Amino acid sequence: MDGVQIIMKKRLIFGEEAKEQILEGAELLYKAVSTTLGPKGQNAVIEAYGEPIVTHDGVTVAKSIEIGKEYKARPGVRVGVEMIKSSSSQTNDKVGDGTTSSTILAYHLLNEGITAINNGKNPMILRRELDKAKEDVLAELEKLAEPLKTEKATIEIATISSENKEIGTEVGKMYHALGKNAMVTVELDQSLSKTEYELVEGYNFDRGVISPFFIEDQRTQSTTLENPLVFLAHQTVAWKDVAELINQAYQHGHNSLLIIADDFKQDYIEATLASLSKIVVIGVKAPSFGEVRPLHMTDIAKLCGTRVFGKGFPEKVSEARFEDLGKVGKAVITTDETVLTGTSDVTEHIKDIEAKLEKTKKEADRQKLEKRLGQLRAKVGVIRVGGHTEMEAEERKHLIDDAVAATEAALKDGIVPGGGTTYVELAKRIIGDSDGERILKEALFSPFKVLMNNSGERYGLKLEQLKEYGKGFDVLGDGELIDLKEHGIIDPVMVIKQAIQNAVSVAGSALTCGVLVANEELEEDEEDDD
Repeated sequence: MDGVQIIMKKRLIFGEEAKEQILEGAELLYKAVSTTLGPKGQNAVIEAYGEPIVTHDGVTVAKSIEIGKEYKARPGVRVGVEMIKSSSSQTNDKVGDGTTSSTILAYHLLNEGITAINNGKNPMILRRELDKAKEDVLAELEKLAEPLKTEKATIEIATISSENKEIGTEVGKMYHALGKNAMVTVELDQSLSKTEYELVEGYNFDRGVISPFFIEDQRTQSTTLENPLVFLAHQTVAWKDVAELINQAYQHGHNSLLIIADDFKQDYIEATLASLSKIVVIGVKAPSFGEVRPLHMTDIAKLCGTRVFGKGFPEKVSEARFEDLGKVGKAVITTDETVLTGTSDVTEHIKDIEAKLEKTKKEADRQKLEKRLGQLRAKVGVIRVGGHTEMEAEERKHLIDDAVAATEAALKDGIVPGGGTTYVELAKRIIGDSDGERILKEALFSPFKVLMNNSGERYGLKLEQLKEYGKGFDVLGDGELIDLKEHGIIDPVMVIKQAIQNAVSVAGSALTCGVLVANEELEEDEEDDD
């Protein structure tokens, strides 16, 4: 058969040319994404199967961009696009926002950094200077952080991230009700035509999957088990310890098992990763340490309708049978947290702990009991995302995921004034004169500059008016200085932190690129075999 065969070969691009091509790719992404920044930013229309997608979301725009054949002779452009895409997407995945700011920062760092290198600056020294300047800036950012306290502020954070008032209101109310250590799960439910928000009885602890390879949903970094069986082992578990138990669960028609143990041997991890089990088996390390751990495991056992096996308990792990396994309605496991819902009634168990608390005088012991009670009485936010179509539901879940991530970040690390003003304040606090400090300082002004330009405002004039930190501009208002926090224009500290960290990281990698090894497609005629 006659035709064309595509052969992939490698092309080497060195030094200045490699950096310039990467910068060109970064600039393309920057131009596309920066136009969406702020409430007056423009929409992007993305060609897709069926109807085009109209969006104001920076991460959606970034992920849609692919370099075509017009850049075949300059493969570094494609590499530049992909580097910035990856970096900015990491920002969004972790904190639900900040994609556009991260892209803007990265481009300006690259642009100014390459200029410095072309003027004789050593790339490795420049990278070290940028890293040091970044650490100094992040230390200043921590000083500016304030805790997220009010329901109004919580709603504003969720609304800004999702760009949806309804979602922001519901998610904000839920998190405010749950408090700082809130846990919220988000799931698609095709049986629903609308989204439901509910607070349910639940239990969460600060331990997650024993390996990132067990993560099912890469966007939310979580794995969900529906109606899983539960086994609790107060010892280090090997594959041989649980292989028969797993087989029994499978024979009884179950499809998932959650094992909570002190630790797991490597052969267990390898066996489960190799899918030697016929059902989904997720391992999670038990919470707490020392003498407190068995108490927390006992609490979990009560919630799951089972008991603990192993050291210090009446029965050995080897004695466990299928009938001894517990069960919950759902388990949501992330890289560092596990949430159990649909648990057994533990009213009597709570009464027993309360009775012990009344008799306990030592403050340290009282704190331990109070922590256990708090966990047992806790509620978990459950958001079931529905829609009239699968596409509608998935788009809505995307917005809710962003709102949840941003709100959790704000609760964890606090908030700062928004509107690009915190970036400006951080820039003003850089007082050193190294090339790295100078370049980072100039880059930190860029999110505010883009925001003003997108709003039809004069950047230089508005920057001059920023005399007092905390004051800024509502670009939807009359252009006068306002108290940003009072008007709900705030950002999670974690969003700004991630944007700066990822931007400096990707810029540093690109600036120190001495050679680019890129794929090059070559076409060859293929002879007829007949």
